[in-house]
Amino acid sequence: MESIPDATPLSTISIPGSHESLTLYGGIFVRCQSWTLDKQLQVGLRYFDVHAGIWFPGKEVGIWNSAMVFWQHIQFSEVLKIILEFLTQNKSETVLLKVTLHGFYQKQATEKIMKLIEQFRDRIWTELEVPNMQQARGKIVFLQSDTLSTGTKNYNSFFLENNQFIKMKEKLKEAQTELCGRKIILTDVTTYFKNPKTVAKTFNQQLNNIIVENQMSLNPRCLGVLSLTYPSPDLIEKIIEINPCICSKGGEYAEIASEPATTPQPAVAEPSTTSGPSTEPTSEHSSESPEPQTPSFPESATQSPAPEQVSETSVEPPNTSEPESPTPEHEYESPEQQTTTEEPGTESATSEQVAEPSAEPPNTSEPESPTPEQDSESSEQQNTTEEPSTDKLQNRQQNHQIHLNQNHRHQNKTLNHLNH
Repeated sequence: MESIPDATPLSTISIPGSHESLTLYGGIFVRCQSWTLDKQLQVGLRYFDVHAGIWFPGKEVGIWNSAMVFWQHIQFSEVLKIILEFLTQNKSETVLLKVTLHGFYQKQATEKIMKLIEQFRDRIWTELEVPNMQQARGKIVFLQSDTLSTGTKNYNSFFLENNQFIKMKEKLKEAQTELCGRKIILTDVTTYFKNPKTVAKTFNQQLNNIIVENQMSLNPRCLGVLSLTYPSPDLIEKIIEINPCICSKGGEYAEIASEPATTPQPAVAEPSTTSGPSTEPTSEHSSESPEPQTPSFPESATQSPAPEQVSETSVEPPNTSEPESPTPEHEYESPEQQTTTEEPGTESATSEQVAEPSAEPPNTSEPESPTPEQDSESSEQQNTTEEPSTDKLQNRQQNHQIHLNQNHRHQNKTLNHLNH
């Protein structure tokens, strides 16, 4: 019981127990158990059905069979001592105890039992309401009987008909509301005038099949308290493995959906009709990083700007393309540029126009064919440029001849000086 939450009501837990727990003597038609009390505690039984009474006045309360014919060689005070010692060593556990009195001296037996309860008041639960696990841990929880009204109320289950489980699915479903409503339901077999071992074979096998089927269903149910005759360790273990009832805050049983809940699929976003990139989040949110999407741009953004849109203050941008062939205007200007480099200060108006940076953007279109007027002007300018170039060539030749004559004279003087 250590793993059960503290707030769990005791009524919602499936608890294995024993019928006529201490009836170990009296023959095959009387004996209902083969284990002693401490052994039953060790194998996992947590509910005990005890029959007690006083045979002679002034005697202690002894343990008997249900017909009060065979004494079971143990006193009620010893029963409390064994259980309390077990709970001292196992503080997370709790033990349910139901005491039924027999004989002519039930009043005296009740007084003696109440004195024992007062002696261990802090370790025995006798309240009327059903405790939760936090309130019950380490304590004996007394259940009321027809002859001893001290303790918590409990109710006989309607699972059995002549020691047979009938229509268990419907009955278990109906019992869940009562169990969640803090009502302890007790299922007990009847062994009067029957061989307890024969009853146990049929009853325990049926109960085993019901537990297996219940655990495999989509809505497993809790079974309350089960009082067994000759229970096997395997059957006890299966009862312990049943989970407590799932109850709502209002004390009602919370039904588990018969079909698994489906997670609603997120709505898929419709594709954007604009040409720009979408700024809305995608409909799926996964841990994986989304694939990068290439944004779409309008066609006008990818086209080169028109010449009219270039700023007038821009200087000619660097041209990374192959140099274009010179236009006719540049062809007839090139000889004049050569003359200006040789004789500075005689620059013409045409060279000044070339040196100044053009405010207009470079014209990447094909050159227009020159008009007849432009052809005549270019031919006149070419003639004027050819005449200065011929005179300069003759001057160069004359200067070169003079320079040679001077060198020759200098060499003759040097030779004459050496001869003297």
